[in-house]
Amino acid sequence: MSRHLISYIFKAALRDRLMLSVFLMMGVGASLSIFLGSAAALEKDQFAIVFMAGSLRVASMVALILFVIFYVRRSFDGKDVEFILSKSVGRVSYILSHVAAFSVLAMFVSLLCGLCVYAVSGHYFGAGHLLWLASVVAENIIMVNVALFFAMVVRSAVSASIATLGFYVLGRMMGQILGIIDAAPEGFLLNDILSGIMQMVSIIIPRLDLMGQTSWLIYGAEGGVIGYGYIFAQCAVFLLLVISASVFDLLRQKF
Repeated sequence: MSRHLISYIFKAALRDRLMLSVFLMMGVGASLSIFLGSAAALEKDQFAIVFMAGSLRVASMVALILFVIFYVRRSFDGKDVEFILSKSVGRVSYILSHVAAFSVLAMFVSLLCGLCVYAVSGHYFGAGHLLWLASVVAENIIMVNVALFFAMVVRSAVSASIATLGFYVLGRMMGQILGIIDAAPEGFLLNDILSGIMQMVSIIIPRLDLMGQTSWLIYGAEGGVIGYGYIFAQCAVFLLLVISASVFDLLRQKF
């Protein structure tokens, strides 16, 4: 990895005011959550915590993938990629440097989300908060690298954003889709074909619906089937897949 390239990406994040946008987003999210929680008839604190955690989780992910996609497409359109690759930076090093920089940004933004949630739910703090934070970190790292892949493969920033968001929605809905498949009647050819296709898709799509569960913040994570091992294993396996795809795509491109 090239530390100069990583430093350049961090400077690009500051130039695009990513951190300022994240701070403003968290301030608005916290204020809105407290306001809506105070208006709730029952369980005001729990409502504010759940609303804040869910909204900040999605908003931070959207902010990160938009920065990644528009940064990468701007680099390709402005011929920055050709200039960087003409120097001592190789193509594999170029991808790994971006993976490292984007992953660090994802971790930093996720930690800010965790601190914001803790500021509102400190009296509920427990093991569930740490597990929630770990899963959000893993989810954001996965999504920034997915955004990197789509930004390299799809030539339009808008189309790449839509594809990345579609991937995220699919990951969040995978549990419901598999549940519908299991409940579908057997014996119909079309149902069997669709069931087989979705079972194959579920193998390569991360189960984002199992991560970042807001119930952990209220009731804790004791006795659950999701733990740190599952979160880190899923993150590592999928990162290996998507990084390999990004490297393969850049290696086959001709400048």
